[in-house]
Amino acid sequence: MAPPEPATYTLLVSSPVAFAQGYEGTTRLGTTPLRLEINNAAVRARPRRFEVRRLGFEVFAFEVGPAMGPTLVEARLQERPPRGPRR
Repeated sequence: MAPPEPATYTLLVSSPVAFAQGYEGTTRLGTTPLRLEINNAAVRARPRRFEVRRLGFEVFAFEVGPAMGPTLVEARLQERPPRGPRR
């Protein structure tokens, strides 16, 4: 018999890029590493979408649903290619 699903779990969001910022929609959650408590029942009904951003890097987006325990997401941000000269 499987153990019962916990009511909440801890989501840990890290990034090797210094000063990366975590967002949920337009709400800034803070600088990585982030530690968030996720309600399993709520994300079963509607997954939550997060983004990790840093100037000069592509946005790293991900969704979370239910989990049986602590979950780690490592946001491996990719550098944006430099823009060419404006004409």
